[in-house]
Amino acid sequence: PQIAMDGNVNAFSGWRQKYTYPSSGYSGYVGWANRYVAGTGAGTGWGTAEIITDGYLDSGFPPLFAQIAMDANGNAIAVWEQFDPGSFGNNNISSIWANRYTAGVGWGTAQLIENNADLASAPQIGFDANGNALVVWTQRSWSLYYVWANRYTAVTGWGTEVQIETAADAYPPQIAVDAAGNALAVWTRSN
Repeated sequence: PQIAMDGNVNAFSGWRQKYTYPSSGYSGYVGWANRYVAGTGAGTGWGTAEIITDGYLDSGFPPLFAQIAMDANGNAIAVWEQFDPGSFGNNNISSIWANRYTAGVGWGTAQLIENNADLASAPQIGFDANGNALVVWTQRSWSLYYVWANRYTAVTGWGTEVQIETAADAYPPQIAVDAAGNALAVWTRSN
């Protein structure tokens, strides 16, 4: 499980859990999230858990929740590594997905935020004060690993992924974003 909290003590939690689809009887792992609203009146406390990943997944390749983050306005974004169904049988292929929660509206549709044809893993996310976010992850190219990023802006949505580290063998990055949208990413690199 992962958890994020805003400055008003509202929170989101995300996790993976096995689920049986009523229409097909198929059982597999999916990503879930639940929202906590601070306060004392009606509608406060934990809400109803919702599936936020897209479609059902083979139980051998569940979504791996990497992080869920909130901005100051109660919006949230969850990011995760997910088996690529276009390459069934090859567990070395995965992609980075995201879903956004808009305060007052709810969860959107899961979106693929990288388009490389190899293993993408360990995404991390940071938010600024204006609802913009930055995601970093490790991307394999053949047998080498690099750090990539994609930016979400509250006005236009997701951009195009960009490689931010060009020397080989970089491993899971971490990211921090300040209120103005400046970011710093760090990672380990084999030399």
